[in-house]
Amino acid sequence: MSGVSDDRKQLTPTQQAILYKKGANPNWQNTEIANAVGCSDSHVSDTLNRWSPDEMDEDGTVPGQSTISLGSLIFGSVEDVDRDSPAPFSVGFGVVAIGIGLWVWWILVLMNPGEFSETIGNAVMFTSLFWLLVFPVGVFLDSWVLHRVDAAWRPNRIVWPSIAFFVPVIGASMYALYRLSRA
Repeated sequence: MSGVSDDRKQLTPTQQAILYKKGANPNWQNTEIANAVGCSDSHVSDTLNRWSPDEMDEDGTVPGQSTISLGSLIFGSVEDVDRDSPAPFSVGFGVVAIGIGLWVWWILVLMNPGEFSETIGNAVMFTSLFWLLVFPVGVFLDSWVLHRVDAAWRPNRIVWPSIAFFVPVIGASMYALYRLSRA
């Protein structure tokens, strides 16, 4: 980012368009701005919660952020994600993928008990059962990130975690396969 000072942040073209529309039409609702710009309501809301149209300079920069959010600590900077990517990867998706891998390993332990020690088998079983609780959280976090970065594919943040809660292994596996097919 040459030409932008350390105390300024360069907005994306979509963020700039949101601030321009809000400045030109102060009475517009987020939905109207989202339709005019071609993005989600949540992206408009996030942008307007962070900056006002008055803060943006002609070059599309705003004052740099000095606050650190929980989301940026867990998932990294949202601005660093390629918004054109259909489904950028996140910690939540990593949680789902690791859990599915552990379940596959547990099934292998059950099918071949003689090849694994009892201690390893018990550890894998306990870890796999723990992931039954983690699957819905991982799915929710991943879907939240996809909405936050305004990715091309944004799964429902209620339906998918609910499926992963009620049928954890199948729901999380379906989510992972569906998500990978969108990547």
